[in-house]
Amino acid sequence: MKLTIRTLLWAILLVLSIPAISAEETTPLGGILGDEGDEFEYDSSGDKPWREVATQRIPPLPLDAQLMPVPIDSLPPALTLYLDRQGPVLTSQDRILRFWVVIKSSSGAFNATYEGLRCDTRQFKVYAYGRRHASPSVRPAPKPVWRDIGALPGDHFRRELAGDYLCDGPTPREPDEIVQLIKQPDLINSSNDLSDD
Repeated sequence: MKLTIRTLLWAILLVLSIPAISAEETTPLGGILGDEGDEFEYDSSGDKPWREVATQRIPPLPLDAQLMPVPIDSLPPALTLYLDRQGPVLTSQDRILRFWVVIKSSSGAFNATYEGLRCDTRQFKVYAYGRRHASPSVRPAPKPVWRDIGALPGDHFRRELAGDYLCDGPTPREPDEIVQLIKQPDLINSSNDLSDD
């Protein structure tokens, strides 16, 4: 097919006659965002970055009488997880739950860690390790770091503990609510996103 100057001119005129479509008309909110189609811009200059409050002191290892069993399905049947009956401590400044996790086996093995949990980022940190018959019975972790829940082999119990008992989505639960959920696990909301992964 031979392209003539006349055909080319008609094609250019046709293209120029099509109305331009603005970006405002192609967005789902077209024109709703502002009088001139401007998007809302968040001013983050007043935001303070999150900062962890220094752990004042690591509490002593709880005695057996202070421990409360926590129903955790992801642990093998021979293991039982316990928390202190007083419940985790919630620091209002950084929104971290801090608590002793004790896991005992039916044969008498004992493992304890003093941990922090950030519900908003789904991360935990081990601050210290506890052993009943060691001196000292509590030993600080050499380099505590925040780790994603589920990043380490064998820590599925943390996902279940956080999702069912300690966190309400991204928000840490109050200590008295945590103790109530442990005492009455039928109150657990099964739709909590931390336990459903």
